Amino acid sequence: MVADNSTGARATTWIRRIARGIDSFVAGYWLFIGIVGAVSGREPWTLESAMIASFIIVLVAAVITAWWREGIGGTILVVCGAAFSTFAYFSAGHNQAIAVLVSGAPFLVAGVLFLVSWWRSRRSENRQNLAYGNAEGDVKVEVKFVDKPENLAKQPNLFALPKVIQISPLPDFEYVQALVSASRCPKCSAMSLRLLGYEISDKVAALFGRCKQCCSPVFAFFSEERPDSPNIIVVMSSAKDEAVCKELSELSCPVCNLKLEVMYKRDSEDYDIQRLLPAQVKCSNCSGGSRNIIFWDRPEYYFRQALALADEVIPCSSRGGLVFLVAALETFLQKAFLFQSTTNYLLIKRRKVNFQSLQEARDLYNDTMGIDLIAYATDRQWNMLGNAIRDRHGLIHNAGFDKRFELIKVDASDLPRLRAAIVDFVSALTEALETQALL
Repeated sequence: MVADNSTGARATTWIRRIARGIDSFVAGYWLFIGIVGAVSGREPWTLESAMIASFIIVLVAAVITAWWREGIGGTILVVCGAAFSTFAYFSAGHNQAIAVLVSGAPFLVAGVLFLVSWWRSRRSENRQNLAYGNAEGDVKVEVKFVDKPENLAKQPNLFALPKVIQISPLPDFEYVQALVSASRCPKCSAMSLRLLGYEISDKVAALFGRCKQCCSPVFAFFSEERPDSPNIIVVMSSAKDEAVCKELSELSCPVCNLKLEVMYKRDSEDYDIQRLLPAQVKCSNCSGGSRNIIFWDRPEYYFRQALALADEVIPCSSRGGLVFLVAALETFLQKAFLFQSTTNYLLIKRRKVNFQSLQEARDLYNDTMGIDLIAYATDRQWNMLGNAIRDRHGLIHNAGFDKRFELIKVDASDLPRLRAAIVDFVSALTEALETQALL
């Protein structure tokens, strides 16, 4: 999902606002006390008052720093707030708890909140910047100019970093496939990259691949015109996801606060064959909010959508719930098969294959991907899935009767176990597909 305007981002904003409110109020309070004390001259200048003045100066400086550098300012606030609290506790008389509460404790709390906000912001940056294999998340995405597609092959370490490449004309699928096959994995250096998706949309294109040896993903974004931004955001969902579309429509430019324009062809009929959709978000007034987006379509998205429908139906009808649970399983098996090649897509589109038989699905996966589906379920789960698919067929195509014309009955207590078996099977199969660079 896009992180710019998500629930997590809003939570981070509120944490930051609370931290700023606390430290601004407490810093203002202590500044007022200090200035009044200094101007009045009623209190003698002692070691204790000098220590308090020092704490106030350092903490106010930390507060100011935290507004722009949350990590640094938050750390100073935590350390100095703890020290100020300790000093107040030992220097106070009988009201030690109150002394701690009005001295260093508020700074300590604000510092912790600043650090939480800083950590959450860093985590969000890591996700947006594709920090694969980089704990710090400081991925330097570079813009390269290549005048001809043939010159891409001359680029050393082409996939060492996610790249935005300006190139005209955009390379075709066959060339990109050969280029990926001849490139080394940036993580393990093996020449075992597999192209999983390449899609052209207008004047931009996106590439996604995975290493067959270490499973590391590689991305590249191509543009015929010089892009306004070198930043790449990967959205691990379909561009048809309503939630994603809503988030994108609400994005604003961080510089001029205008709504960003999303530029993509979401209704392209065949973009899900390659599973990628390149897009851009641009500000009509400046380049501050521009981003290059790669929609990375995943079969799990369609599975989750179908599973959500099943969850809606289950409380109303046990038999209907079974039908929709099986539909969720079939949806995943179909999409994961479809995503492998254009040939697979055409086989499904022309209804040459289907996944209404577990054995037929097993044969298809074995023949085309070398994946034996039975290996990713226990014997009990496999039998449960097979029986559910058989019952679903009778419910849909035989008016609710089995082959012996006996009414198919579904016990509501069996559906949670069936749902869990389907989810476990899909999770194990997804991991296996990724491990073999098939997803």
